[in-house]
Amino acid sequence: QRYLLVFLAPWISDAFAMYGGKLFGKKKLCPDLSPKKTVAGAVSGAVGTMLTFVVFALVINLFFNGNCSYLYYLLASIPVAALVQLGDLGASAVKRSCGIKDYGSIFPGHGGALDRCDSVLPVAIAAYSFSVLPYLFM
Repeated sequence: QRYLLVFLAPWISDAFAMYGGKLFGKKKLCPDLSPKKTVAGAVSGAVGTMLTFVVFALVINLFFNGNCSYLYYLLASIPVAALVQLGDLGASAVKRSCGIKDYGSIFPGHGGALDRCDSVLPVAIAAYSFSVLPYLFM
């Protein structure tokens, strides 16, 4: 169940970042890498990630008889929010270095299909690492 967050958190974060940046964004985050990204968008994306984790815990508790700690999920969302931003900026850096604007045209105005997944990769690597880490010390 938790692995759904590997996909949900980046996708919802991207949506929050886009709308938060459009509504409140003035100060650019990294104009050389990604001219449209704003500090307000990054903060909105982080809030979106946090809400995703807490709502996920709520759904597990209410509908699947779970015993999820909301504080645990809230705290776990903080590094994930940072990874989502780093993944997005990393993909922008790769696009800049290759001289391309978008990965494709399947989703017009969204940077292509790969742009929907650029933040999933670092989050997936971190989730896998944390799931394997306890077994490395056995």
